[in-house]
Amino acid sequence: MKPGQLSNIFTILLMLLFSACREDSLYHEFRPLSQWNRTEILCFEDSLAFASGKGEQVEIVIQLRNDNSYPYANLCLNADIFLPDSAYREFIDIKLTKEDGKWAGPGWGSLFTHEVILKSLPITDKFKIELSHAMQDEVLEGIRSVGVCLRLR
Repeated sequence: MKPGQLSNIFTILLMLLFSACREDSLYHEFRPLSQWNRTEILCFEDSLAFASGKGEQVEIVIQLRNDNSYPYANLCLNADIFLPDSAYREFIDIKLTKEDGKWAGPGWGSLFTHEVILKSLPITDKFKIELSHAMQDEVLEGIRSVGVCLRLR
């Protein structure tokens, strides 16, 4: 096996490890990226047929993975949230590094994971979340995957 193949296998295993859902997750999906164009919108959409909606709250969590080639200490995102009876637009600035310049999230090798709660909302039976990056680069390198997790609060 070539060294590059071994590295790819470890990366896939690491992604599977970090993408494990918590028991209280209603939805969890990652989108792999090799690069992220500024005009590319990542869409996460589903129906939660089993959601009771009786006063329960759900947290919308943004998860992302970057590697060492990512050139910035933060990632700015635009998030559009569409529910059956409302819509929200959020701007989020995710800090990816600590004060010493090292990556803030847990990682292994050159892949690091970050998670931030975008919003807490009453649970609903349908949702659509659209994410796009708001960085200056037309094509953003170093972001390896972006995910959305909905979990009970």
